[in-house]
Amino acid sequence: MSDDKKKQVGSGLLFLVLPIVYLIYLSNGLPNNLLGSAWPTLHETLGFATTASTTVFMVISIANIISNVVSDKMIRALGHAKLAVLSVGLVAVSIFLWAMSKTLWQFYLIAIPYGFGMGWGVAAANNYMVDHYKSFHLSWVNCIWAVGSALGGVVLRSALEKSWMRGYVIIGILEVVIMILIAVTIPAWKKVPMIGSGEDGDEQVTEEKANLTYAQIFKIPGVIAGAFAFFMYTAIENSMNMLAPTYMNEAMHSSAANATLGGTLFFVGLAVGRAFNGFLTLKFSDRQLIRMGEGVIALGSIIMIFTFFVKNPVLALVGIAVIGIGCAPINPSIVHSTPANFGSKNSQAVLGMELAFAQAGSLLMPKFCSFLLAHTSYYVFPIYLIVVLALMFLLSELVYRQTAKAKA
Repeated sequence: MSDDKKKQVGSGLLFLVLPIVYLIYLSNGLPNNLLGSAWPTLHETLGFATTASTTVFMVISIANIISNVVSDKMIRALGHAKLAVLSVGLVAVSIFLWAMSKTLWQFYLIAIPYGFGMGWGVAAANNYMVDHYKSFHLSWVNCIWAVGSALGGVVLRSALEKSWMRGYVIIGILEVVIMILIAVTIPAWKKVPMIGSGEDGDEQVTEEKANLTYAQIFKIPGVIAGAFAFFMYTAIENSMNMLAPTYMNEAMHSSAANATLGGTLFFVGLAVGRAFNGFLTLKFSDRQLIRMGEGVIALGSIIMIFTFFVKNPVLALVGIAVIGIGCAPINPSIVHSTPANFGSKNSQAVLGMELAFAQAGSLLMPKFCSFLLAHTSYYVFPIYLIVVLALMFLLSELVYRQTAKAKA
């Protein structure tokens, strides 16, 4: 086959596989609200403790961390497509098992394969995206994840009128359909041409992925700083997710119904920001987008601090939405910049470690923040955000300084 013919086939397969990769992100978002939204019903119907949901989330997060740490080995053994099939399959099976569960210990146990499935799905999709597609797709697929989260919430809320189990089964069926679509396209995944993630996004990749030990990963200049920068980012995102409504209730004295807008507007800002960020990637580099996002987060945090003096809940909600917009470019930009920062051959192993640190930030920092606020005041919340943001800024700048020195 001539080179021109190969390019035509590769381009066709690129657009065949791309919608499937988007579906993987949709599948990761769909179950996002299953536990939180259904837990009040589970508390009433099955007698589960109201606080037990956080323990289930912890089990999921720990499984996520482990799955991300070993994701390089799993991708090496199975390939991106087969690992994606396995991950969506594990999530689907877990959801069906939850629908049949009657005891709390069963929910804890099933959280393990669910967490592994979610972790491997994110790792497989992210690694494939950075090797085969340009930066703007990473913003849009993360926007699709937010759409999936909203869609899953709508499905569950509609089903709760009759049975929480029905909602779980519907989401499980959607996961199975997505799994089948991924499986059908497996042969096409390896034929999609690879593209690097340099600043221009056009560098062709020919290097084999390095089979690194964990010690070797951390010896790569900038990896430790990059992993902790991702840790700090997810600390901000998930602290906002978990504590923004409580902040509105405790610090702004909003009603319970109005306080929920804190969490909602944060994700609205995140989704809208990521959709818009897809266009910004065509003009700005990953480093510029990360800095812009950090600046917008700082602005949102300052707005929240200013509300202390004017006691305006509406202005506080504006600050929360602005922080959501600021968060939008950071996750996809960190992921997309991994090959450029650490080399294409190292990117698979490094990204798995970065994702593991990101999950650790999701697991640990919101709980630390909750403990801090409980022993001080909820007025401290935006100050906490600024301190974590400052650490993220210093670490992300250190990444570029160390990697530039190593390249020189």
